[in-house]
Amino acid sequence: MSVKIDCRENQLISLCTKIISDSKKFQDLTLTTDNLHIGDILISGNEPGNDVVIERKTVADLSASIKDGRYKEQALRLSSTSYHSHNIIYVIEGAWNSGFFGSTLDKDTLYGSVVSMSLLKGFSVFRTDNIWDTASFICNMARKLKKTSVQMKYKNDVVVDTIENDETITSPDTVHEINDSPCSHTEKDVDYTTSIKVKKKDNITIDNIGIIILLQIPNVSHTTATTVMNKYKTIRNLIDALVVDNTILNNVTYTTSSGQSRKISKPARDNIIEYLLTQG
Repeated sequence: MSVKIDCRENQLISLCTKIISDSKKFQDLTLTTDNLHIGDILISGNEPGNDVVIERKTVADLSASIKDGRYKEQALRLSSTSYHSHNIIYVIEGAWNSGFFGSTLDKDTLYGSVVSMSLLKGFSVFRTDNIWDTASFICNMARKLKKTSVQMKYKNDVVVDTIENDETITSPDTVHEINDSPCSHTEKDVDYTTSIKVKKKDNITIDNIGIIILLQIPNVSHTTATTVMNKYKTIRNLIDALVVDNTILNNVTYTTSSGQSRKISKPARDNIIEYLLTQG
């Protein structure tokens, strides 16, 4: 049974290595590292279609990814793979007290994201106390899958390594996503492209590069980035306009799912100006 961990997960790699080396019951597990394009951990064996993808999120990571829009992009890419959604596991790591992830996202919002993951997107969700608990969960899952002779309830659709697959995967369904407002608990249908690729770089086009750039700026949500780029079309146009008048974003508005008109938040406006106009 193979456990492949993303090479950037240094602490998790060290802990899993220790667990496997310290106990004979894990001696049949093979631990490797790679630059994974989907998920943080891939558990696979000799049986075709039984691979399991794990996306590890600390509570702080989950909170930040909801705020900056990465949660949507990651969930969409995971949904586009050939892995059955039941075999894609979100491991949520850490305590749920508000002091841990900051006051800008309340606990109800995080609970809402878990409901979205499990019931609307169909992913499996598991909670762990800390990174050591996560490492133990991964090793024990791999060991259990190695020992069991029972077929997994849900098989993956195709027997290919989609982590290395560059081909476009078409999804016929509209993707349900959490509203861009950080504290919103409502679900909406997002008119995302239905033809996406597994690797992040393959999803970048001339039409969306401006939105992607703005999404790297703290406090800028997908709604904010899309609203700004719909108005200014290119980053160059936006910068030129800000140079002339750095208050132009004050009156830029978007319409919420309930039909209300909202201005872009002040933290988002201030950060766009700072990140685009500050010279190094």
